[in-house]
Amino acid sequence: MSEFKAPSSEEVTASIDENGENIIPSPIQLPDWLCIFLPCLKNLPVMIAYRKIQSDSAILWRTVPGRPEEQDWVGYDSDACIINDTIKLTPGTIIPADMLVSKCSAGSLVDSVLVTGESSLPVTANSTLYAGQAVKQGEIIGRVTAVGKGLFVSKLIKEGKFPAKVEGDDDEEVGLLNEKDEEKGL
Repeated sequence: MSEFKAPSSEEVTASIDENGENIIPSPIQLPDWLCIFLPCLKNLPVMIAYRKIQSDSAILWRTVPGRPEEQDWVGYDSDACIINDTIKLTPGTIIPADMLVSKCSAGSLVDSVLVTGESSLPVTANSTLYAGQAVKQGEIIGRVTAVGKGLFVSKLIKEGKFPAKVEGDDDEEVGLLNEKDEEKGL
């Protein structure tokens, strides 16, 4: 018996109906057709930073598909996260939703440079982590506290405060392309 409880399919549906899918709104709200005619928009610093905070997947404590009596860690697309989900993060993971840490390995660190302008933040039990931060080291388990439009980073985007600014220089945005990103085509 695990210390975690997976949400029922009814709870998942109800949460998505109430809170929406876990999707971070784009900082540039334009119709898709316009982006076809203005492809340079994807290379704006804010859009480069936005792509860097996107999480593709999440490891959630859920009922194993096809085995309703069994619960385990299951990989999902990050938009499947719901409030109160139990989520596991490993090094290299982009955090897909805001969360409260319940336990983590000693020395766990996250990079929050695009979200808050800080890097190498230590993580302990009861730390609050935000979507878009990156796990640098350690394994972290916690409970999802916000998704989609309720995310801290979604609020920053809405207020025009994303990406974070470098402390002491109001004009320099964090998260611009570096040589490795250019090689990857980002």
